[in-house]
Amino acid sequence: MPARGAYSSEERRTIRSYYRAEADAYAAAWAPVLASFAAPLFDAIGIRPDDRVLDIGCGTGTALRERMGGSALAAGLDLTVEMLSHARAPGTRLVAGDATALPFRERSFDVALSNFVLHHFRAQQAALREARRVLSARGRMGITVWGRGAMDSPAFLAWDGLLDRFGAPADPEPPRSWERLHDTPEKARRLLERAGFGDVRAWSETRTHDAGAGAFVLHAKRIGAPARRLAALPPERRESFLEEATRAMSALPRGAFTWRGETVYALGCAR
Repeated sequence: MPARGAYSSEERRTIRSYYRAEADAYAAAWAPVLASFAAPLFDAIGIRPDDRVLDIGCGTGTALRERMGGSALAAGLDLTVEMLSHARAPGTRLVAGDATALPFRERSFDVALSNFVLHHFRAQQAALREARRVLSARGRMGITVWGRGAMDSPAFLAWDGLLDRFGAPADPEPPRSWERLHDTPEKARRLLERAGFGDVRAWSETRTHDAGAGAFVLHAKRIGAPARRLAALPPERRESFLEEATRAMSALPRGAFTWRGETVYALGCAR
């Protein structure tokens, strides 16, 4: 039977509210970046055509569509229904649920993946133990998490500087993040080992993704700290900012919209 979830009700409400509002823009502008950054994990874990695969925190399902199409059984789980509404992948079961209380029987899957999810909650051990519970003997677990290097691009730095010039406050409602629990390969390795996984290996890479100007501007206007800072400006100043920001972004070279960030990967086997 699934374990009792380790999220508090407040944490669930906060995460759902955050991603409910951003689901459409996230699918268009941010999910492709994360899928690109997660690619080394998929390559390393080696999903076979007969593997039963679970993507924990699948979000808008970009990884499901791009990397799991040949699996005999693929399932995606996410806490936010609005995110799952974008995750239409043929042959894939989509479930709204809690990563720390998976609604699946023991040994239901051969591979479990969690990409850029663990930082959302403190109960990372609970989530990893739940993943191990639903894995078959010698089933494989893989995680992708943020490292210590800041995620940025030249365009982001220019956008942020312009917000400063227009008097936008610092991020008024930064979400709680627990990246410090896994932001190096050594920490990620220990997380998996303490959750009962063996044969663990972990490494980090600095990845880049060319988002393009359109996707970047959509992200900056509607997702994360840039969007929250923009929303904190008075309406008339916000309109002036967007006019100037649009001109400034159009003057930047294409390479300025390339996201760059340090990413940590870890793999382990259930036992």
